[in-house]
Amino acid sequence: MTHAELQDLAQDHGLEVIIFPNLEPALVGYIWDKALDGSDTIRAVYDHDKILDCLVQQGMSDEEANEWFTQQTGNRFEATRKHPIFIYTHQ
Repeated sequence: MTHAELQDLAQDHGLEVIIFPNLEPALVGYIWDKALDGSDTIRAVYDHDKILDCLVQQGMSDEEANEWFTQQTGNRFEATRKHPIFIYTHQ
């Protein structure tokens, strides 16, 4: 899935989705969050390790990539059902 496809899906249903434009290779899917009150949301799902790989490929060191991830995701989003979800895999 691409960012454009995800944005089109959200738009087709009158919803918004938050994405990281430069991290499309780390996008692994989405979650359609259906609430009992009818306030559906679509949330992008990113792979944490793939995000770090993307950032390193864009010229950051491993340390800089980890700092960027912490700064951009740690306190950036309010506790809402709109922010992206990050998965962590242990290999």
